[in-house]
Amino acid sequence: MAERPQWARWVTRISLAAALVALVYTIHDTGLRTIGSYFRRIGWWWFAVAALEIAITTLDAVAIRAFMSPEQGSVKLRQAILAQLAGRAVNAVTPTGNLGEAIKISVLTEHVSQSRAVATILLYNAVSFSVELGLVAIAAPIMVLFVPMADWLRWVMLGSSGICAILAIGIYVLVRGGLLTRFGRVILTRSAYARWEPRLASVDDKVKYVTNSRRRDRLGGLGAVTLSRLTSMGLSLMILHAVG
Repeated sequence: MAERPQWARWVTRISLAAALVALVYTIHDTGLRTIGSYFRRIGWWWFAVAALEIAITTLDAVAIRAFMSPEQGSVKLRQAILAQLAGRAVNAVTPTGNLGEAIKISVLTEHVSQSRAVATILLYNAVSFSVELGLVAIAAPIMVLFVPMADWLRWVMLGSSGICAILAIGIYVLVRGGLLTRFGRVILTRSAYARWEPRLASVDDKVKYVTNSRRRDRLGGLGAVTLSRLTSMGLSLMILHAVG
């Protein structure tokens, strides 16, 4: 097992402390009475909500392990679930919704190298965003076909579909071309980029599917992410139905 770097321990501690403060503030701001009223309105549907949340987190953990190929054997499924669960919990109660990604990386660095952990979460997020864009690109034309709407709204929906499709393809191209090294050239000074280039390239090599990653693992990760997002959509529809 890899020794967990000191920065990962501090990221975890600070992030969990910030998440705890944010959770307390959220509960105080919303009010226990309001929260309780929604629990009562959803009623027994909470069991279905919990089951779907478990399914979503498990599918995301399966995807994370798959994107860790060929080192997924270093991380057991329960450890990947722990990383995903901790990250989702922090994201849910922090303003930007991104702090949890650092938590996921910090947990994974206990089992794999820092570059592998960063590459795994970067690839997972890139694929997740692309899948979400792809679902919108597919769903918008279906809405145009079957839902009555004004002509101008039809064109807006079709335009949104095209933009989402272009963005999804663009993310794939960026990842294949070396996402971090490209951004590094843009945002870093020449001297800073020279220092960081080996680390950035190491992460990009793992993301770009050039370091012994198995194709079936990448496809399996893509399938798990897609199922997770579809399940999440089903969960949202179910909650809307439960609260009327």
